[in-house]
Amino acid sequence: MDAYGLFCRVLSYASLAFGTMNTLVLEFSTPHSIESDGVLLCLTTPNATLFKGNFSVTHVEAGGDQFTDGRTVVGEGVAYADSSFYTRRASWKHRPIEIGSVPDVLGTDPYYAHSYMHFRYDDFKQDSNGRSLDGLVPREPTSPSSVEADAILARVAQQSEALTADDLKELLAELHEADRPQGNCALLTGSFEAGTRYELTLAFRNPSMELVGPTGDLGWWMAPIDYEWRGDDQVAYRVRGDKYGQVCAPRDGVPTALADPCSPSAP
Repeated sequence: MDAYGLFCRVLSYASLAFGTMNTLVLEFSTPHSIESDGVLLCLTTPNATLFKGNFSVTHVEAGGDQFTDGRTVVGEGVAYADSSFYTRRASWKHRPIEIGSVPDVLGTDPYYAHSYMHFRYDDFKQDSNGRSLDGLVPREPTSPSSVEADAILARVAQQSEALTADDLKELLAELHEADRPQGNCALLTGSFEAGTRYELTLAFRNPSMELVGPTGDLGWWMAPIDYEWRGDDQVAYRVRGDKYGQVCAPRDGVPTALADPCSPSAP
């Protein structure tokens, strides 16, 4: 825990096989006396990418500790998008989960316009606990999911004569989503209370071996985020607490090394 009362820890993974669906259970605390409109959660695995089509938050618990349960604010029949946890912040006109990269959010925080030495975010070396931030900020711009978009276009071409107006509208909406940039971060909008422990259950697809190499490790980083309007219907963001956030350290005994799913030793 840092001076602001912020900590983050990985409690478990369901799978560490490259390219497979995974379930992550994560806990973190918000800073003392500081409410947040959202939390930025990012993969620190170099070259890893999150995809909006297979990233979801299935359970959120507020309060409690390792011995006692908190209160469920998402789950038990209440989806994230329908929960009051999210809808109390819906006026920001954000989806419950927005996929992007660190610069998409931190680029509007004035602090980072002056903190770097040679290029923006080159000061992201370690968090307040001395944990490395390597892999957090991608050095190359992210690109749309061309494979996903091509698959949708192929469906349109194959079924063009049979498509109704409603079918076409739905496919075009999917295509619009597929063309949105990808990234290694998810901005979760919600009513995050000050000085509170949260436990989240997330579903996502592990990165492929082709993207991260044969010796990749899963790693996560988080930072509480404040939103504010800056005219022309634009939202700006500000990191609360320590400006370098928190690396989510794995709980003792939780492995992080990704493995070939065809290997007998794959978790």
